[in-house]
Amino acid sequence: MSCSNGIDPMVVEEDQAAQMHGTSRRMVFEFRSTRELQYVKLGRLIRHRVSDIQTFLERKRIETNSHASCRPR
Repeated sequence: MSCSNGIDPMVVEEDQAAQMHGTSRRMVFEFRSTRELQYVKLGRLIRHRVSDIQTFLERKRIETNSHASCRPR
């Protein structure tokens, strides 16, 4: 995700954060209100740091066991 000037943003708006999550703005709001997703408040504007979004997604990541189909019976 880069701006028209070719520079990657450090912070993004809620719509962009939702796109990065693959969710809706409402879900971003829910994650923010439960303090699961950090945010930056600039006056009345709310922005999300790209690094915070990446950290949030990494925390939500669920690893699967590649041998799950080979369980002993």
